[in-house]
Amino acid sequence: MGLSRWLVLIVFLFLASWDIWEAVGNLIGLPPYYEAVGFADFVPWWLLIGGLVIALIPPILGVWWVRRRESVANTVVVLALFLASHAALSLSLLSLEQAWRARVMLGLFS
Repeated sequence: MGLSRWLVLIVFLFLASWDIWEAVGNLIGLPPYYEAVGFADFVPWWLLIGGLVIALIPPILGVWWVRRRESVANTVVVLALFLASHAALSLSLLSLEQAWRARVMLGLFS
C-alpha cells in the first residue's frame, strides 16, 4: 500500500473515530441521565447499541476498501461516501431517539 493511500486511510479513520467516540459516550452517559430524570425503566438500549454498531461499520468497510483498491482518487470518493452515509444514518438515529423520548415523556404525563 502506497503512502498516499495510508494518509487517506489515516484521515478517514480520524474522522470516523469521532462518531465512535460519540456512540461510546452515548452508551455510557445516557443511561445515568435517563435514571436521573426518572426514565430508568425506559433506557433505549436498542438505539444505543445500534448507534455503536452504525459507528463501527464505516471504518471497517473503509479499511477493507483501501486494502482492495489501487486508485487513490477512487478511494477518497468512496470513503467520503462512507462518511456521508454514516452521517445520514446517525442523524436518522438521533431523530428516532428524540421522537422516542418525546413519546415516553408524553406517555408518562398523560
